Amino acid sequence: MTNRRRVIVKRVVAVVVALCIAFTLVGSVADHSWYKVAFGGLAAILLVDWLRPKPVAPEPLAPDAVPDHAVAAAIAATDSRIPAIKLLREQYPGLGLKDAKELVDEKLGA
Repeated sequence: MTNRRRVIVKRVVAVVVALCIAFTLVGSVADHSWYKVAFGGLAAILLVDWLRPKPVAPEPLAPDAVPDHAVAAAIAATDSRIPAIKLLREQYPGLGLKDAKELVDEKLGA
């Protein structure tokens, strides 16, 4: 299934489910069936969560793509090795933990 078709199917399913939830909630409030109202509210929350865009992982970054001056700046801006690794990974999101550690250790000479 193509990505465009998947988006269309997801929207159609969302509209149908939203209509079902709306009719269930209206009928349940009129009948004083509060457990059905709670079920409808839960279904609405799950629908909104399902429709929420999911975060996309950054593309992996090769360690040789990180310039030496960026590693030196990360080391200079922090007081120890671990914060320098964290800072380097924040600046270059696709950089792996092991690669960032090796870059910092190589620059420190450790």
